Order: sequence, then C-alpha cells, then structure tokens
Amino acid sequence: LLLSKRLNFDLKAKLFYIGNGINFGEFNPNFIRMEKPQHSFNIICIARLEPIKNHHMLVKALKVLKEKYKVDNFKCYLVGEGHLEMKTLELIENSHLENNIILTGQLDREDLIKKISECHISVLTSYKEGKPRSIMESLYMGLPCIGTNVIGTNELIVDKVNGFLVPVNDNEKMAEYIYYFYSNPDSLKEFSDRAT
Repeated sequence: LLLSKRLNFDLKAKLFYIGNGINFGEFNPNFIRMEKPQHSFNIICIARLEPIKNHHMLVKALKVLKEKYKVDNFKCYLVGEGHLEMKTLELIENSHLENNIILTGQLDREDLIKKISECHISVLTSYKEGKPRSIMESLYMGLPCIGTNVIGTNELIVDKVNGFLVPVNDNEKMAEYIYYFYSNPDSLKEFSDRAT
C-alpha cells in the first residue's frame, strides 16, 4: 500500500501479485506419478545443507526407522548445496546410515525432477520456511510429504490429507510417519492421489 501511494497508483491501477510458485512447464509428464522402485523405499529431502534446515532431526528419525522399526532397505537423498554440520555427519556414521543417506549436492532442474520421480515420499525438517518450493514440486509430482509444522510448510501440507505435519525435532513422530508410508502401500497411494 505504501509503495503504491509513493508511485502514485490510483484505484484504477492494475496490480498483479507474483508469489512463490513453480513452473509446470519444467516437469516432464513422463516423470509424474512414475512407477516407483520396489527394492528400496526412497525418500527425498530438498533443502540447502545448513543448520536452519535441521537435517539433524531427519538423521535422528532415520536412525529410529532403522533401529526401532527394523527398516534397512531405504535410501534418503539429501539434495542441496552446502555442507552438513559435523555433528550430523558423525550421527550418520555412528548410526551406520552411510549406505542409506546419499548426499547428491545441488542438481540441475531436469535431474532434480527425475530424482523426485524416483522417490516415494518427500520430507522437510526446517526450523522455519517461507513457502518451500521443494514441497510444491514434490506434491505436484504426487509425493506425500512429511514436514515440520512451521509457517510455510503447514500452508502446503494438509495434515493427514497429502502428508503429515510433525513438531520440530520430534524425530520419533517423523520416523513413525515414514514407517507408516513404508508399511502401507495402499495408504501411500491414497495420499499420493491427494497430493496434487
């Protein structure tokens, strides 16, 4: 409003709001709802590798998934630029998750979309968000999402409809929901159908 007054816009001015979104034209239709691999349950987390994205919580949840739920045939792809904190790298090693967690670095758009298409679910464990494109892209590709219940993420994930919301740092609850999708293929499909 202040900017429009300063620029002398009147009531007849045509203003357009350009928000954060995704370009549907970038998505290869062959990748949308592509058949998922059966030998491995694939998880993707698309976020810069920095403390605000809270990858430590995700690694703790995957440790619970492996130790409590006895799931070992999963791959979690951490996609993004930057470097994980030393404590998170040490947790991966101490939890024997080196074969389960793959750091891809930043991917170009085509490779990113292909990687999303190969995954069963998408996760985001941030302490705070704007409007996460990674969740928008994952939902558009038909992936149910599990994310922390923070502003931005909770505007995209509708709890128990297209995914689940969990409290920040509740790695037990995140592990429970990952296991839910892992062990319930029919529910995974239902959530996937409601994702887009």
